[in-house]
Amino acid sequence: MDFSALASAGGSSERQAALFLHSMTPDDRHWLLQALPAGQRDRLTGLLKELLALQIPPDAALVRAAIGPARAPAAPQDDRSFLMQLAPGQIEALAGLLQQEPARLAAQCLVLDAWPWRAALLARLPARQRQAIGEHLHGPDIAPDPDTMLARTLLSLMRRHCEATTLQPPAVALPARPRWLVRLWKGRS
Repeated sequence: MDFSALASAGGSSERQAALFLHSMTPDDRHWLLQALPAGQRDRLTGLLKELLALQIPPDAALVRAAIGPARAPAAPQDDRSFLMQLAPGQIEALAGLLQQEPARLAAQCLVLDAWPWRAALLARLPARQRQAIGEHLHGPDIAPDPDTMLARTLLSLMRRHCEATTLQPPAVALPARPRWLVRLWKGRS
C-alpha cells in the first residue's frame, strides 16, 4: 500500500489512511505521521482524534473490513510476454535499435517468437536492411530456440530498451515562429 498516496487522495481515501494509522502501535503511528508533509499530518491527526472520540477500537480486522485485503504486488511480467504487447512508440524504438545492428542479429531477434508487431517493425526499416533481414529470416543459420542463453539475453535487452524508451518523455518540437512575430517582438524590445 502506498500510504502517502492514500493519505493525500482526500475524501474516503484519507479516512482509510486514518483508520489504518489508528490500528498501528503508537510508536509506528507517530513515526509515520512525522514522515508526512505538515498538511497531511494535520488532517490525519484530526481524523485520528475523531476515531478516538467515537471510541472505535484500533483493530486491524476492522481496517481489513473497511479497506479490503492487502493486495500482493503484481508478479513481474516475463520478457516474452512484455514484448508481445509493445506500444507503437516501443516498436519504433526497437526498430531504431535493430537498425543499428547487423541484419543477422536483427533477424535472430525477430524469430524468437511470432511477434504481432514484426511487420510493423520491418516497415520502419530502410528497404536495403529489410531485404537483408528477410534473407536471414528464411535462411538456415537462424534458429528460433527460445531456451538458449542468447535468446534469453536478446529478449532481456529488447525489453530493457523498450522500457527505457517508455520512461523518457517524448521530445516536443516547437513550431517555428512566423517571421512577422519575430520582427514584432524585436521591435518592442
